[in-house]
Amino acid sequence: MPNFSVEVISPHEKILTDAVGRKVLLYSKKEARPKRASQETNVSLAVRTPLRRTIACTPIQLVLSLRLEKES
Repeated sequence: MPNFSVEVISPHEKILTDAVGRKVLLYSKKEARPKRASQETNVSLAVRTPLRRTIACTPIQLVLSLRLEKES
């Protein structure tokens, strides 16, 4: 059973919603971040695809790494 959903906005824009309800806009245009889709759907993060470098981590790891960045 998936714990996320994908909503297709256009051929170049999709919204990924996780189990907690956070929304990530995935877009593939070479232009700047699409403003219309991000405003209409209240997304938390916009990511241009294809990705070049990605870091996946749990929320605990993310909080700890942000704290390390702040302290350094």
